[in-house]
Amino acid sequence: MLKKIFIIIICLVLALFSIYLFEVYAPPQSSRQEVNFSIVKGSSVKQISQNLEAVGLIRSSNFFKYYVWLKNKQTDLKAGEYILNPKMSLKKIVAILAGGQALSNEQAITIIEGWNIDDINNYFQKNNIFSDDSFANLAKAKLSDWKLSI
Repeated sequence: MLKKIFIIIICLVLALFSIYLFEVYAPPQSSRQEVNFSIVKGSSVKQISQNLEAVGLIRSSNFFKYYVWLKNKQTDLKAGEYILNPKMSLKKIVAILAGGQALSNEQAITIIEGWNIDDINNYFQKNNIFSDDSFANLAKAKLSDWKLSI
């Protein structure tokens, strides 16, 4: 009798472990189409998991919440825009969201000492930061002429 109970417990543990492995490592879809996914600053794990499930990036929002809790990543998920793929495993998605590998709209610029406004304006045009002389016009304008839209 004790042997049967032990075998049943072992089978249950193996079944639960198999489900865990399937949920963590198997992608929810075979589609290779990338999905833009954004996390708004202050979003909860519950909101993030529901949004991921809604766009088909994960199978179960509950399992996502459990996995994030199990890996102690609740506070590590970072706000931003991400490009994710339904072929990614849950483990990979959590690593990307916790690692903050978000898309960046920032561009590094280098203004060399000695450049005048026209040199800077040409640099901006060459690097597609400004397409016309708007930087030069703004830099040469009086401060009272600036119209800021905040």
